[in-house]
Amino acid sequence: MSISKAWDWKSVQDERWMTPSEESYMLLARWKNLGFRNFLDLGCGKGRHAIFFSKEGFDVTAADLSEYSVNELYELSKANHFDIHCDVCDMMELPYQDNAFDCLLAYHVISHSNTSGVFQTMDEIHRVVRNNGEVFLTFGARISLPNCGGNFHYIEENVIVKDEDGPEKGIPHFYTDEETLKQLMRNFEVLSVRLSQNVDLSGKKQYGYHYFVLAKVIKSSDEK
Repeated sequence: MSISKAWDWKSVQDERWMTPSEESYMLLARWKNLGFRNFLDLGCGKGRHAIFFSKEGFDVTAADLSEYSVNELYELSKANHFDIHCDVCDMMELPYQDNAFDCLLAYHVISHSNTSGVFQTMDEIHRVVRNNGEVFLTFGARISLPNCGGNFHYIEENVIVKDEDGPEKGIPHFYTDEETLKQLMRNFEVLSVRLSQNVDLSGKKQYGYHYFVLAKVIKSSDEK
C-alpha cells in the first residue's frame, strides 16, 4: 500500500522555504534556452520555485498535498499578480492530462512516500511530462540511514517515519541506492546525477546525502 501525507506547512516559518534553490537558477537558464514554457512545481510547498519561474515568464502550475500551503500560495499569487495555477493533489495521482508539461521540478518531494509510492509517483511524472521534456528530481540517499538523527521508526528497510514534533512528524522518508535509482529512472534518459551532502563545519548538525537527477523523458510512439 502506498503512503501519502502532507507536511504541516502551517508550522513552517523559516524564510529559506521562500528562497529558490541554487539548482533552480541553472534549470531556469537551461529550460529557457530549450524553449520550454509549461512548468510543473511538484510538491510546491510555499511556492518558492513556482513564483521564481512565473516571474521569468513560464506558464506555471504548482501542486502540493497540503491544502494550507496551496491556499497560501494562491492568495500570495493573487495579491502579487503572479500567473500560477494552484492545485491540491496527491503526487501519485496527478490531475493533469498526458504530456501536459515541458518540464518539472520536484525538490525534496518524491522521497516523502514509501517504496511503492515513489515508483507510482515516477510513473505519474513520466505520464504528465511530454516526450523529450525534462525533469529535475531529488532523492534521499540510502547511505544516510546509519547516521540519521532525531526520533524515527522504520516501516521498510529503506523507509523511515519521523516521530519528533515539527512539520515532518509522521512523514515517510524513502532512501534509495544506485540500483534502485536506476529502476526509478528506467523510463528516462538520465542526463546527470550528483550525490551531495551539506556539511556543518561546527559539527552541531548531521546532514544526509541526496541524489540530484536531471533527466529527459523518453516515450514510446503510443505514449506521445
